[in-house]
Amino acid sequence: MRDVAAAAGVPLSAVPLALNGKPGVSPERREAVLRAAGAIGYDHTSKARKPLYGLVMEELSPQAKADGFIDTLLQGVYRGAREIGAQVVLGLYRSGSDPVAELSDIASRPLDGLLIANGGDIDAEAIDQMAEAKLPTVLIENRVERAISSVSSDNFRAGLESTRHLIELGHRRIAIIPGSERYESLHERHRGYVVALAEAGIAPDPKLMIPQPAHAARKGYEQAKALLDLPEPPTAIYAVSDKSAIGAASAIREQGLTVGEDISLVGTDNVEESALHLPPLTTFDTCSADLGRVAIDQLGAIIRGLDVVTHAVVEGHLVVRSSTSVVPTVAGRKGPRPEPKSRSIGHDSSEPAGPVPRR
Repeated sequence: MRDVAAAAGVPLSAVPLALNGKPGVSPERREAVLRAAGAIGYDHTSKARKPLYGLVMEELSPQAKADGFIDTLLQGVYRGAREIGAQVVLGLYRSGSDPVAELSDIASRPLDGLLIANGGDIDAEAIDQMAEAKLPTVLIENRVERAISSVSSDNFRAGLESTRHLIELGHRRIAIIPGSERYESLHERHRGYVVALAEAGIAPDPKLMIPQPAHAARKGYEQAKALLDLPEPPTAIYAVSDKSAIGAASAIREQGLTVGEDISLVGTDNVEESALHLPPLTTFDTCSADLGRVAIDQLGAIIRGLDVVTHAVVEGHLVVRSSTSVVPTVAGRKGPRPEPKSRSIGHDSSEPAGPVPRR
């Protein structure tokens, strides 16, 4: 582009605008750039250039940004892009905006593919609007009726296996700290919890399912306080995110109780903070970094001509730490700890087995 700018006698910044038909350059300069590019044999549409993918997410609250899940997901996307020599530009969706056009303008060239992450404000209508760009598209942690490929964690299994773990430890009064129904992933985790209870013949108790307060500053904290104030509080809590579980742990300590002794606690996602928490948090590792890598692989396959719509699921595993134990006896003493069943429970390790994508 520097050679083209020199040959055309224009600033370097005018070259990508002229070659990609963008505003901001006069017709005379545009014509000079096109002539110069033709004269020196520069083909700006060459397939040798790096693929450019747009990643669109909703604008997150400070609490959501602090979850750790989003950071891990982004790292996976960028790592996967680097492995194939692609570039990724990030945009935040706002109601009424056109993120595809905005990202193309930022990059000064059209996008080759689109990744749309999470749900929330990015609902089916927003996805339909972005689909009008006719770009190869993959959804991350979301599913819609429209024929669009997607990748998600095994969120149902996260709720199922986490609750099974607590049941196997002898707990029967198991509460859940649910998240927003606006996110399909959190809804699936809640559904796994309900199914695990049903398998064990335990009737779900609505009093043990405290909804998330609107605009909660401390995820899980207020919900856990309400649970502990019940006439018959739970002996165990499953939280649909690690951040909610860590908030719940604060509420438990305020009551003079000990996590992992007086009450068991399980989180979801296995963010870095969960292993550093005191006590270290039992959690279901959703392998969120692999979501980005698999999504990049899917997008590349679509661009290469694969017409089949695929819905990939990244498998995770339960990481057992010190925040869960057998249900306390009436005297406050614990019986022998049951051996966890190898079917569903893995133990914390510096190098856990990697997830296996299922299609």
